[in-house]
Amino acid sequence: MPSSSDRQRLIGWLELLERLATVGGARELTALAFRVDEWVDCSAPVVLPGGAAFPELGFPVPHGAGAPAWLLPGARVLVPAAPPPDPRAGADLPATSASTRGGPAEGSAAPYAVVALPDAGLDPAALADCLRPVAIARYLDGQPLAELSGAATPVVVADLLLVAGQAGPLARGTILGMLADAMRDDPGWNQASARLKAGFEHGLGDRAETVRAAATRGLVRLAAGLGPAVPGNPLRSLEVLFAVPRADVHAAALRAVAELPADALERVRPTLAPLLRAAMVAPHADERRLAAEVTLRLEGGGAELGLADDLDAGGERRLRALATLARDPARRHDGLLPKVLDAAHADDPAVRQAALDVLHHQIGHEAPPARRRILTTLLTSPDARLVQAGLSYIGARLGAPPGPADPFEPRAEADAETRRLVLGALDGPADSRAAAARLWIALHRDRTADETAEAYAMLLRHADPVVRQAALRDLAAPPDGVPRVTVRDLLHKPLMERLRDPEPALRIEAMRAVAGQQVPRAAAIVAQLALDPDPLTRRGALQVLRDLGDAADLARAEASARHAEVLLVPPAPDDGAAQHRWRDALDAVSRLPSPWVSDLAVAALAEAPERPTDPFWARAVAGLDDELVRRAADPDDLLPLCHRLLEPPLPKPVHATRLAGRIAAASPRAVDFLWSIQRQAQGAAAAAARQALAALAGAVKSPAVEDELGVLAQHADDPADRDFLRQIARQPPGAARR
Repeated sequence: MPSSSDRQRLIGWLELLERLATVGGARELTALAFRVDEWVDCSAPVVLPGGAAFPELGFPVPHGAGAPAWLLPGARVLVPAAPPPDPRAGADLPATSASTRGGPAEGSAAPYAVVALPDAGLDPAALADCLRPVAIARYLDGQPLAELSGAATPVVVADLLLVAGQAGPLARGTILGMLADAMRDDPGWNQASARLKAGFEHGLGDRAETVRAAATRGLVRLAAGLGPAVPGNPLRSLEVLFAVPRADVHAAALRAVAELPADALERVRPTLAPLLRAAMVAPHADERRLAAEVTLRLEGGGAELGLADDLDAGGERRLRALATLARDPARRHDGLLPKVLDAAHADDPAVRQAALDVLHHQIGHEAPPARRRILTTLLTSPDARLVQAGLSYIGARLGAPPGPADPFEPRAEADAETRRLVLGALDGPADSRAAAARLWIALHRDRTADETAEAYAMLLRHADPVVRQAALRDLAAPPDGVPRVTVRDLLHKPLMERLRDPEPALRIEAMRAVAGQQVPRAAAIVAQLALDPDPLTRRGALQVLRDLGDAADLARAEASARHAEVLLVPPAPDDGAAQHRWRDALDAVSRLPSPWVSDLAVAALAEAPERPTDPFWARAVAGLDDELVRRAADPDDLLPLCHRLLEPPLPKPVHATRLAGRIAAASPRAVDFLWSIQRQAQGAAAAAARQALAALAGAVKSPAVEDELGVLAQHADDPADRDFLRQIARQPPGAARR
């Protein structure tokens, strides 16, 4: 039995191999060269391709070139020699010297060379994997673990587990794997069974996947009776493996089960069957595939195995197999379900449709875990047809009572996982988003007021107008015509936001929702949108007011709509009557308290010439500017309107810069806006921005504006820009810093 000093030497050697596999540098290869003769017995005859024998004995090692390589005594390696350089390829290619490389091996069919280990070009990780079990076997005096028996077995097992606990993860995986493969039903191994089982169970919690895989294989073999007899019920280990919350452990267990001989597989069948059903609908495709393979091996007849091959083959064979399954909806094909789920994610739309035909029938016959996996597959598909099918199934079952053969409860699918899937479908294929939004509402209709309001608010603020429209239409027609007051009050802010939706059609939907929810003063709120710059929205506001039957608000809204129509149609220069109507309309809307007046004024300003020469337009532009500045509660409130004047299709940058110049003395953000246009725009826009900035030189500026001008000057690359900014930053004579 090796001594403690032998154990420490082995641990040191394993640490070197660990570094070789993970670092693989010249230092590790050199260190290996100094110690390799200590651990590796180069005693095998070296037979080269073609049958020639090399005069020295060696040890075979992996080589990436495909031809074998041999480790020789003295840390030398016999490797396939590089082909001589082709003179036609250029004279700059380095030539291999026989004197430095050791020369070609005589009598070989292919050229070989003997080189030093660090220069052999071996894959460090593959070399370490090759040498690790050799070192462990050498530590055991060359006795194979599979032949170990008698009283020495518990001692060796304990010693190897002790080494594993002190070695790196690659060595731990190797040791556990060797123990898993070597153990058997034998008196000596039976004495070590408890320690073995504990070592494997401890390995399940290892941070390294290779260690967990080796430990899993050991536990599966113990459960199947391919190892020593363990206390208690060994089949319990299978349940433990699938209860571990790691997909890689589940996959490793299934791989180990698939490797079991027929008699061992039959022993674990009762325990394995329910575990396989759960694994076949697991989130991870690899786990589903392996579970299907084991299930087919356990229960699949010739027909199922043939269908499995066809589903894997692809093309027309796959389509025919799916059609066969769809024609037999009442028959359960447990082992084929994972392959059908994979087909639902195929690139070919025809394959996805064929898979949907199968799943459409299967979903009502499956147990809850399988049904959940089918729903997950459908609702996460990029194909709108599959998503629609999943949404339709959930929607149809929400109000259905449970049947005697159907474990579905009315709200069984309306749990957090289902809501998460439906929420994801809101960002899925565009053609299924409206249906997802309607189902999202249905899932939250009977929940608490806070949850219901949060569900609606999320839809109302969604990026897709189709989703927002679904929420607004549902709010416009509350169940039984009776709105939930608490939900309505919680939704006040997001609903008011939709009155300014970028889509005119959705602004109309929002007005109908305000009316449908019986928001206090709904008619007055809707009447304000008669000033909307969009004619469709204005007409929609009037129609909603007619439906509400409020004659007074309707009359005021109709007058506002007429004023808006006048302001948005620029009068001709020689049409005095039209100009007079335009001024009267501006005077009328200026007296209205509605926040939509600013939107209308900006829209009217966008219709006005940027550099008016006509006296009417000069006064009109000035009047619009005054109205916008007057209505801004804070100077920065004007900046969004300035940005709007830069938007297509007819941007008006001169209007935008002039308007920003009105507030630049008090607003650092307005200064940034003007400076950005002055630097990035060209022509009239840049000149107008520079003019607005230059006007600040004679204005009394806020301290924040002075500081901002100083920061801009400090970061300006152009000396002329720095001088310009510093000049306008100065306060006029006699101005005191506020």
